[in-house]
Amino acid sequence: MDSNDLECERGITILSKITSVTYKDGKLNIIDIPGHSDFGGSVERILNMVEGILLV
Repeated sequence: MDSNDLECERGITILSKITSVTYKDGKLNIIDIPGHSDFGGSVERILNMVEGILLV
């Protein structure tokens, strides 16, 4: 989901991105968030908005 030139070059996520997938009778929202500690505030805000988390 990384489309920013710097993200592609370095292989990291800098900007959060979201996409949705329909599965059976439900809708899954997939959120790609930065994993680096410098983005902790942004990550914390996003995690407070979701109902569940799957870490990969």
